[in-house]
Amino acid sequence: MKLQSQWTYCYKKGLRGAKVSKDHYLDGDKLFFVLQYGDFPWTSLILQLDLNTQECKTVYEEKHIVGRLGICDNDRFFFTSMRARVFCVAKDGTLVWETVLQKGNPSTEITMDGDRIFVSHHGVYCLDKNTGEILWFNDDYDQKTRCNLLNLEKGIVCGASGELFCLDKNSGESIWEVGEEFGINQCIQLENGHLLADHSHESFIIVDPNEGKLIKTIPSKGYLYGKPVLQDGKLYIGDGNDVMDSTSGHMSCYEVSGDDLKEVFSHPTSGAVSTSAVISGDRLFFATEDSYLYCIDKNTGEDLMAKKKTKGICRDIIVRENEVIVLSDKGQVEVFAIV
Repeated sequence: MKLQSQWTYCYKKGLRGAKVSKDHYLDGDKLFFVLQYGDFPWTSLILQLDLNTQECKTVYEEKHIVGRLGICDNDRFFFTSMRARVFCVAKDGTLVWETVLQKGNPSTEITMDGDRIFVSHHGVYCLDKNTGEILWFNDDYDQKTRCNLLNLEKGIVCGASGELFCLDKNSGESIWEVGEEFGINQCIQLENGHLLADHSHESFIIVDPNEGKLIKTIPSKGYLYGKPVLQDGKLYIGDGNDVMDSTSGHMSCYEVSGDDLKEVFSHPTSGAVSTSAVISGDRLFFATEDSYLYCIDKNTGEDLMAKKKTKGICRDIIVRENEVIVLSDKGQVEVFAIV
């Protein structure tokens, strides 16, 4: 298998500090993503790119860091800005509402439950989805937060630089907390209902969400910062060999059996893994911080192609039919044909 370059979209050449979002929204042939560039206080643009005509327009501009596009619901985007703001913006660029938070700059992570949205950073906020009104704020966990907010039936689970914790969705009151020195990055729910969280200290933790009980800690291959992908009883996750200056990493696959993880393969890389695993059929695509794109067999970890150099650090990957779309910092949108 090979990837043949088709075309590249670049908003503007020579942008200082260009960085694209780690997520996207695809509406037919319309691709929405965030581009951040410049120096303090920075500029972030929500862009809409037509993948057929390659025409692009700016949907919304924010004079600060918008790290992710967030959630799209009912033709509206919900996202945060490091200017201590939460926004609701229609796909046509109309600002529906903007809410100033009481404390701290929010994480890029956001989740939704019915008519409520939840954001976090030095605490967790619950906002009304329709008006942006703050319904409650819990700052019991006044720590830096980069973890996703996991929406469970009985509560919202989040991780801070210390604990993994669960809050009541209606009141914001704490239900349980686990740990004191965890640096939680991502949390998912396993098929048996238990939670698996990864943190930067080279390990996974398994937690019973009903009792808030730590079940076990499992070593990983390296420092974990990416989002685990669970498919067909297997867990896929990338890592790096250092917190800040990784020079290598792995894309690993584990077989999940109850609360145990058994390594299936661990594919070495020349840089820390910069994206989640993106699976299409038996192909697993991912990228690394030294600007390479990989494609391996999801079952064996064998290379299906020679690693491909991208124009910048790849943050997100889209696979559709015989086409691979890469969101990278300097190239912004790179389109390859699978041949």
